[in-house]
Amino acid sequence: MIILVSLVGSVGPAHADIRATYRNAEGATITVDVADNGNSRIDFSGQPFFLIIREGVSYIAYRPPATPFVARTNDLQTLISERAGPLNYPMTHQALVERGTFAVAGRTGRAFWLNIPEPQTRPVFVLSTDPALAPLRLPMAEQMDFSFDSIRMTNGEIPSVMLQMRRELDAGAPLIFVGYFLERVTHDRVDEARLALPSEPVSMDQLRAGIPSR
Repeated sequence: MIILVSLVGSVGPAHADIRATYRNAEGATITVDVADNGNSRIDFSGQPFFLIIREGVSYIAYRPPATPFVARTNDLQTLISERAGPLNYPMTHQALVERGTFAVAGRTGRAFWLNIPEPQTRPVFVLSTDPALAPLRLPMAEQMDFSFDSIRMTNGEIPSVMLQMRRELDAGAPLIFVGYFLERVTHDRVDEARLALPSEPVSMDQLRAGIPSR
């Protein structure tokens, strides 16, 4: 499942750029780069698209083998609402329960477990409130919102567990979420070229007409 920020801290590296890598059991990765100005990029291994956030606006950028184009995610949400109805994510039940803390890659966060009677060996969602990881909150929330949009485009149902994870993301950065585990965090300078839009975003009329040819 594909599934988006200010940088603060009194102690830390000379610059506040951050890169976080998440990995799942199949080896797929999500890489999040955040510059000290808040601009960010999210890459998904094996996927022909990536997300960019610039000055608080989120974009989806497609690349070959997909038809290359850039669109504002808000425009995509508008298009989906026009075709699939209003965006409405009702919580049908409390899918997760918070219990204790859990450590991932040397960092500890609030642990959320499935609300089921069967024994579990580890939580399915762990949320860090460490200020050093605060820059990751917005891009990870944006990528989860994009996952919801992808589900809606196929008329799928968004699981309550994912809805609750998204709600909790407003309070911090994930260490574990939807099968992905934080693997490492570095503070190397983010190349600004990676945070640039590869082209101008298409208009709503172009989106309504279909993916534009280039």
